Order: sequence, then structure tokens, then C-alpha cells
Amino acid sequence: MIKKLVALSIAFLIVNSITAQNDSLLSQPIHQIGVVLGSGYNQIRDDILAPLRWDGLSFVGGFSYSKVSTKALHNIDLRIPYSSLTNRYDHEADAYELNLGYSYLRKIENTKPYGQIYVGGLIDWSCNLQLYDTWDDSHLYWLNVYELGPIVRWKPNFPSNHHLSFNLNFPLLALVSRPPEFRYYDQEKLPAEILSKPHENMKFNTINKYISLGLQCKYIYPLSAKLALETSYLSNFKTFSEPRRISIFSNTLQLKLLFTLGKMNKEKE
Repeated sequence: MIKKLVALSIAFLIVNSITAQNDSLLSQPIHQIGVVLGSGYNQIRDDILAPLRWDGLSFVGGFSYSKVSTKALHNIDLRIPYSSLTNRYDHEADAYELNLGYSYLRKIENTKPYGQIYVGGLIDWSCNLQLYDTWDDSHLYWLNVYELGPIVRWKPNFPSNHHLSFNLNFPLLALVSRPPEFRYYDQEKLPAEILSKPHENMKFNTINKYISLGLQCKYIYPLSAKLALETSYLSNFKTFSEPRRISIFSNTLQLKLLFTLGKMNKEKE
């Protein structure tokens, strides 16, 4: 199963590299670098610990890189959220996440009356770590996932110097790691264990056990020829049923300062 997922990922990247070469022949692409800051609200329930919801404010920083041509979009996003959580008893917990994703989107022709529609694929790594010191000060809790699936973007017809778009992604294949239900060792919070434990016992899963859904709405306002401000709302839901269910639901408002490198095209993301 793991070999199949690796093979699909390699094939996805090969197809993207071939189409990217064709795109470069059509127009000079735009390269953009983004710096991200944001805040939101995060909810986690991990039944290995207890059937109890933990929620609280989250803060996120990150970086992005985009390559935009008239036919295709390439995006790399690095996001590092942190959440300060409490439960209904006012007990405190901390949640950390490292999220790295690459998406490729290709424009569908002849959709201008309805706006611009792009379809493609997403490869995403999300490592969620939780520390529940008031309940269990010996163990680390996590949901570590490598995802692969389709992504769709719709850009409604809008004034040419403003950019509004909606993204929807729904991974179909995933490699998932979770802590075992019963643990007796107490060394998981050492730095080496924090790095290694979430990558143990990775298992291949599909939507029968792992479900993930991501939605993004963003608006880009140009500040100058090579500088723009992006405002976006992101909503993401993940749930996995083994060894006991974990569910994570996050909502984030974020600002991204976009720096454009090279010459501008008439058609832009």
C-alpha cells in the first residue's frame, strides 16, 4: 500500500514537471514569495486521552512560494500554527503543528462566463502534536499525516486588478501515524522522541478511516506593481478512527504579504 502511494506521488510530480515545461513556452511565469501571519480558533478531541473537547485561540506564521502562468499555478506553503487550549474544566493544553504542502492547478478552458476554474492535485504533510500536561505529563499525543488528493479553485469574474478565489481540497489517500492506545514508557517528551515518535507505525488509509476537508477563501489587493496584500479565511477538518477517534477542526484568518519577482503578466493569480 505504501509503495502505491509513493508511486502515485512520483507520477504526480512527473506529470507536473512535464506540464510546467509546456507552460513556460506559453508565457513568462510570475514568481511570488509570501510572508504569513494569522490567528484563529482550534478544536481538538482525542479519545485516546478522554472523550473531551479542547479548544482555544491559535496563532500561525509561515511562508509561501508561487509560480503563476497563464495556464497553471504551482504553490508551496509552509505554516506553523500554535494553539493554547482549555477544556470545560479550564485545564490547559498546548497544540503545535507543522504543515508543508505543494499544489498544482491547471486552468480549464472555456469557462469565462462562470469565472476561471482550476483543477489539480495536492500533496500535504501535517504533523499535529499535543501536550496535555494536566492530564498526562508523561506522553506525547499526535496526528501525523501525509495526504494526496484533488484540489479545485474557482475565481469569479472580478475587476482585473483585484483577485478573489475559493479553494476546496479533499485528500483521498493518506499515510497516518497515531500513538498506541496503551503506553507504559514515559520518555516521549525528550527532543529525540518528539521528532521520531510521530513517524512510527505509519499506515496507509483512505476515506473509510481518514477524512480530511479543506476550504480557503482569499482576496488579493495590489499595493504596487510588485507588492500585494492577501487576506484569507481557512477552514480545515480532519478525523481518524484508529486506535481511537481523533478530530481536529480549525478556522483561521490570515494576512499574507506577497512579493512578486520578475515581470508582471496581464493575467495573474
